[in-house]
Formats: sequence, structure tokens, C-alpha cells
Amino acid sequence: MNCFKNFCAVAIAGLVFCTANNVSAQTRHGTLRDVANLNVALEPLDADAHGCGVSELELNNAVQVGAVNAGFALDGYDYELYLRVSSMSAESLCFSSVDMEVRYNGKLKLPAYPRGNTVRAVLWSNGNIVISPRNQHGGDIAAVVTSLVKGLIADWIKDNSVHKAG
Repeated sequence: MNCFKNFCAVAIAGLVFCTANNVSAQTRHGTLRDVANLNVALEPLDADAHGCGVSELELNNAVQVGAVNAGFALDGYDYELYLRVSSMSAESLCFSSVDMEVRYNGKLKLPAYPRGNTVRAVLWSNGNIVISPRNQHGGDIAAVVTSLVKGLIADWIKDNSVHKAG
């Protein structure tokens, strides 16, 4: 019975992982238009994530691999590519939520702050859930991160090609 549970979990993980390549967040109103430089920010990983084989170095490398030939650079300041991985483990399986956002940090005039107040706006957001065996979980997470970055690039291209055409 335990073997059947593991098989089902791995099968579900495979389905989730396979669909990650085709997921696109699609922006509204061209929010990625003219975003040329992004700072990469990784939320610190907890002990569960490390226990599941996820590492900051591997996540950063996955972002860099996904961003090869992107129309933007990963050396920015105002715009941020923010990555959060939340993990937990159960027996030989690990479960992780992978969330990626493009954020703008800056000043915005508000009624109570006519000179502006610092705000953080989410311009793009996407994510996925990954369930896989502990011994391959880190690699699976890295592959999903690379896929999410490629989805970001596709949306960035859409937003910026509309701008250039019009």
C-alpha cells in the first residue's frame, strides 16, 4: 500500500512538473514594457528546503540559465525578480511551492502622501507546486525555476513587441 502511495505521488509530481513548461502568466496592460534590468532576489530557504536538496546557489544558477538571451539584464535596481521556495517533507517525498514575481520598488503619490511613499508593485507573477522524491527534488525545483524564467521572457517579449509595434 505504501508503494502505491509513493507511485501516485510521483505520478502527480510528474504531471505537475511537465505542465510547468507550458504555463504563462500573461501580464495585464503591458506591465513588463520597458523593464530592462532586474535585480535577482531569493527569499532565504528554510531547513526543510535544504533537507529536500534545494540550495540558493542552484536556484540562482537556474535563474541565470533561464535568462540566457533574455531581452533584459539581471543587474538592475528598481525592478526585482523575486523568487520564493517554500518546502516541506514527508517520508521520502518533498513538496515545494515555487513562486516568482517581477516587482517594482519606488515612490508613488498617494492621497495621504502627496510627495510619495515607497511602494512595491507586482508587475508579473507565476508559480508552481512540485512533489517529487527527496533525492531528485532540488533538481526538479531548479528545472521549474528555469521554466518560470522562460515564461517570464515570453511575456516580456509580448509586452515589449506590442510597445514597439504601436
